[in-house]
Amino acid sequence: MSTNNNKVKNKNSKKITNKRASSLKVFSITSVLIVLAIVLVLNILLSQTLDTYLTFDLSSTSQNSVSEQTIEYINSLPSDTNIRIVGLFTEPESVTNTPYEYIIPMLKDLEGRSGGRVTVSYIDPDLNPSIIPELDPKGVANLSKEVYAVSCNGKIRVIDPYMDCFNYDQVNGLNYPIANKSEATFVNTIVSLLSESHYKVYFLSGIQEAPHTYLDAIFASMNIETADLPVTEPFVVPDDCSLLIINNPDVDISESVQEGLKNYIKNGNNPVNIICSLGLTQNNANENFEHLNNVLAEVNLSVGNNYVYEENADYIINPETFVFKGTLTDEYKDLNSAGIVVYQTARPVFEVSRASSSIGSSPLITTSSNATLLDLTSPEGEAVNVSNPYTNVAATGYYVGTINPVNVYVFGTCTFTSDLYLNQASSNDYNIQTIRNIISRMFTPEVNLDIPAKMISDYSIDVRMVDANKLSIVSVVFIAVIPIAFVIVAALVYHKRSHL
Repeated sequence: MSTNNNKVKNKNSKKITNKRASSLKVFSITSVLIVLAIVLVLNILLSQTLDTYLTFDLSSTSQNSVSEQTIEYINSLPSDTNIRIVGLFTEPESVTNTPYEYIIPMLKDLEGRSGGRVTVSYIDPDLNPSIIPELDPKGVANLSKEVYAVSCNGKIRVIDPYMDCFNYDQVNGLNYPIANKSEATFVNTIVSLLSESHYKVYFLSGIQEAPHTYLDAIFASMNIETADLPVTEPFVVPDDCSLLIINNPDVDISESVQEGLKNYIKNGNNPVNIICSLGLTQNNANENFEHLNNVLAEVNLSVGNNYVYEENADYIINPETFVFKGTLTDEYKDLNSAGIVVYQTARPVFEVSRASSSIGSSPLITTSSNATLLDLTSPEGEAVNVSNPYTNVAATGYYVGTINPVNVYVFGTCTFTSDLYLNQASSNDYNIQTIRNIISRMFTPEVNLDIPAKMISDYSIDVRMVDANKLSIVSVVFIAVIPIAFVIVAALVYHKRSHL
């Protein structure tokens, strides 16, 4: 009888033990699931509310963060400001070793700190073709894939992540990024979009000039008005002229227009900006442009009547059609990311003796030291002796220390202003980037943010970047929040076990 009772007790004990083990197992699994659910919910809530404040940029040069200067400017804008930044591509899953590792996190920080004034999105036009006409209904910005579009108040600007966001150094013919200027590029683009300044560009017409539809599109994208300015008699440049463009004429200007332009340079009411292109064509090969050169002499420049011909193999693209490479001088090398340009059938641009100490001039684009000039008046195209080992294909003339700024850009080639070249070039062409940046310089708002470029970082953590505020938050998370969470879970487990 006793044996049977023991057997019954053992069976009941096993049942109780099994029940307790099952209960503990269920409780343990449930506890783990609850903790995971809590962590997941907290992660979602924190990422939606406090993500910007709990994300720290500990890189030595703060590559992923916008500066206090930018934050102050953005937050000074009206709260209903709507600045839209759209990357016309699919946001990469991994940005490592791409230019986007310096851009995408910075834009995320800008958006997070803007108080809703800035929105950033990524839309691939191949997958959503309607995005381009949505951003640019009039088609003035020439939007394409792989660029950023920045729009506000009906204005739009294009930013190329490769061309516009980095400073480069050239070593053995290769370009290496040395500094990240993406914050300055995006923020000053926003400054430009919000500028209330009104500009108007005139194209000198009636001199068999080149068409300018591409330049019209550039100005339209900047919300800048354009108009033709006929060479009437007497000739006067309008007071509202912000920029005058002389676009590769086939005939010289008249003496009356010459005097009108000289008077404009000397006495213009607004800042005087002129872009003059005088590339060689079949129709103007025998034109000396005497009157136009008299105007250019006001800023110590003149244009020759010879072909620029390269003898250096590294600069030759197509010698039969006189297509060569040129180099931006050190003063202007930041006009594009490579420091090189392409020119075709170019005349030389000379710096002449200075008539006054208040007039300056500088080379803009030069050839190699092996370049020569071909005499167009010689049947054999004989070379002309060049005293300067480097020939200028473009140069600038300007007034120094005067009340009214004067800036004249002179190109001996049409490859920067003529539709014949620009319409066939891609949007990231070095010539297009150069002329866009020249134009942008002329129309830079008076109040511009001086945001320095950041030297390319290796993304190693710099302990000096951990200030007291960041250290306090990190300490609270690791020293208080996480341990307390474990204590709570342990207490629950103990409380449950004590009743078993």
